[in-house]
Amino acid sequence: PAEFQTINPSRVRNLCSLAHVDHGKTTLSDSLVSSNGIIPQRQAGKVRYLDSRDDEQERCITMKSSAISLLHSPKLVPQHKMESHRIDLIDSPGHVDFSAEVSTAVRLCDGALVIVDCIEGVCTQTHTVLRQAWTERVKPCLVLNKVDRLITELEMEPIDAYRRICMIIEQVNAITSGMQLKDLFQNDTNGDTQVQEDVEDEHLMFRPCAGNVIFASAVDGWAFSVKNFAHLISERLGIDKRVLRQKLWGEFFYHPKDKKIITNDLGGKLQPMFVQFVLRDLWRIYKMCLTDSDNYSEKIQKIVQMCQVDVPPRELNSKDKRSVLQSIMCKWLPLADATLDMVVVHLPSPVEAQKYRMEYLWPEGKALAQQHPDSLSARCWRAVTECHVSEEAPVVAYIAKMFMSEIGRQERLLGFCRVFSGVLKDQAPMFVLDDRTSQEPHKTGLFTLMGRHAEPISQTVAGSICGVDGLSASVLKTATLCSLSDPNDQVGFPGLVNLDLQAAPIVCVALETTDPSEMHILVDGMRRLNDLDPGVDFYVQSSGEHILATAGEVHLQRCLKDLRERFAKVNFEVSEPIVSFFETVVDAEGSSNTTSVEVQTSNKAITLKLRVIPMHEELAKCIADADDSDLAEVGSYASIHESTS
Repeated sequence: PAEFQTINPSRVRNLCSLAHVDHGKTTLSDSLVSSNGIIPQRQAGKVRYLDSRDDEQERCITMKSSAISLLHSPKLVPQHKMESHRIDLIDSPGHVDFSAEVSTAVRLCDGALVIVDCIEGVCTQTHTVLRQAWTERVKPCLVLNKVDRLITELEMEPIDAYRRICMIIEQVNAITSGMQLKDLFQNDTNGDTQVQEDVEDEHLMFRPCAGNVIFASAVDGWAFSVKNFAHLISERLGIDKRVLRQKLWGEFFYHPKDKKIITNDLGGKLQPMFVQFVLRDLWRIYKMCLTDSDNYSEKIQKIVQMCQVDVPPRELNSKDKRSVLQSIMCKWLPLADATLDMVVVHLPSPVEAQKYRMEYLWPEGKALAQQHPDSLSARCWRAVTECHVSEEAPVVAYIAKMFMSEIGRQERLLGFCRVFSGVLKDQAPMFVLDDRTSQEPHKTGLFTLMGRHAEPISQTVAGSICGVDGLSASVLKTATLCSLSDPNDQVGFPGLVNLDLQAAPIVCVALETTDPSEMHILVDGMRRLNDLDPGVDFYVQSSGEHILATAGEVHLQRCLKDLRERFAKVNFEVSEPIVSFFETVVDAEGSSNTTSVEVQTSNKAITLKLRVIPMHEELAKCIADADDSDLAEVGSYASIHESTS
């Protein structure tokens, strides 16, 4: 509906799913998509709706960021947030080769769902995506996925599963705390960081009792927060829901005789309340549903009555026990309700987020606005920080990448766009900032993104994520759009900062067509691929070789497939991959002849410390003057020189 696109930004949440590969992002996204009736609930996790490429379906990994707009009616939220909300969801890849796609998703969103597999725990990409979210000022919530595997695969006891979950939350909090402390020490000029740290910890840490952590099984379609179970058991225990929300997680114990909450386990006789009232029930339901018994049907009926859910008899009589379990659990603890309620309450709206995010995304705009308060930049700065949605407000938008999307029966080139201010209308003239090819405005088509396809719309407002076309000739990878342009403005109008790509394209191959007369077609295809993929680089070496640089082997395979089937459609040969490493070592100011240099890889996972010692002048001269036939002689000279020095 039209009002869906013009909903007030305070009722919009832009979020992306972030995780290590195979931690369940796309399966969880399927459950959220099914809540709007786009796919059947029973097909969630099998369809992989946001994986539209054939190779994504074949490999069962996500290779590109895809967006979809959903509508959610909150359930367990404060009264002032009970109205329907629009959720713009971006499913991003988890494979390290496609971290550039994650950068585009994080740039367009204000919040993120960080998903962690309870079996594998915190992995390398978990560190990376948390850092990307922190850098882009994106607020995360935590989803502990695959809790079911603790029951069915590891066969853990509830208390052991509780300890494992606690450990994972502590690890994630340690990463967040480390990034926070690093920023505090870098930014603090007075030396007193302790006060700031105490203030920030409360709101940045992941705490189940605060509501920014949920426990889930995306494959079985259920999820819950501490708040969900506080509502379920408060009447049974006779304890206020608000008290239970604070005591249901942590080292709190329920004394059955005194019927009160205590902090002493009575010498190991009591278990934490989360184990006693949450995990034990889950374990009991799983074992009753998945274990054969003579009175199996009676047990299932008992579970249905205990959970107070209405499940059709046809689903309960299924011979597939896992299917029976899923039918009960997704009715009792719907994944979409728990996840999106957390999103509505704990992730910021565009109105809230743009107040603090724009200082990082547009620092030059802020500086110009302060220096020249009457300039065009100042007017746009005020509009984006306050998320203006009036017709008179200037339209400012950002293109994070260009991509191909199915519209009708045709593929069209669209820009992956976030509107920061104003009302963007179909066919409205928009200027591309820093466009060196033309200073004329471009008429842009407007589309809402629905995963595998896009649908045309008439307009959308600030805070929305959408697709725009008509910019293929002027946009290379990213761009900032504005509805205003003043040729007499001497101040200038800078765009938003470039994307922070975590992995540089280092795996290079040389391409050459089988038929030399088709080489120009391949070159055009490589240029188009370079325009569309933020993680690709294309250049021509001095030798005349046409080099395609990608982030890794899987990324390279995808790019070659796109060249053969979409962009070039010619036969070509590919050289063996060449991985080049470039490191420059320079003398520090005032250093001696021996210099130590410390460098980090782009994903901050590895730190190298190099100690550099100048080479002996005679040896350096000998190597410089030598040709290939003299290499053995140089080696002999080096050995002799070493033994005599």
